[in-house]
Amino acid sequence: MSRRLILTSVVLAFRDLNQTVVFVLFVGIITLVIEQECKAYADAFLSAFTAVCCWQVLLFILFLLLLDGGFSSGKQAIAMSSALLLANLGIMATIFAETKVTEKLRKVSSATRFSRFSRATTTSSGSATTTSSGSATTTSSG
Repeated sequence: MSRRLILTSVVLAFRDLNQTVVFVLFVGIITLVIEQECKAYADAFLSAFTAVCCWQVLLFILFLLLLDGGFSSGKQAIAMSSALLLANLGIMATIFAETKVTEKLRKVSSATRFSRFSRATTTSSGSATTTSSGSATTTSSG
């Protein structure tokens, strides 16, 4: 929300296009880095969605810079728009696929840790008991 406010309202304070461009790029890159490093959301897919949104904002800023700078017009602008669309789709597919794989690995890892923990804490028919320090003591039954 603050990124939206900064990119729409604070930009109006600048009088020169050069200052505006530098500020918008700075805000876009900083918010991307903060979102990537913090991963503030508990749900991995929500964090991935936020990362996709940040990348889309940054790509859109770069695309508008190319259009405003006069680097493209007419059919070139359409080609750049198509390339931007494909880049967005590629980024989304990559991030969500990576998140899905990471979530599966995390679940498998936590299940493995849980099974190791449950094996270590259960006793098998009174023949062995695990102490809190991890050493096993044998007891005789019968």
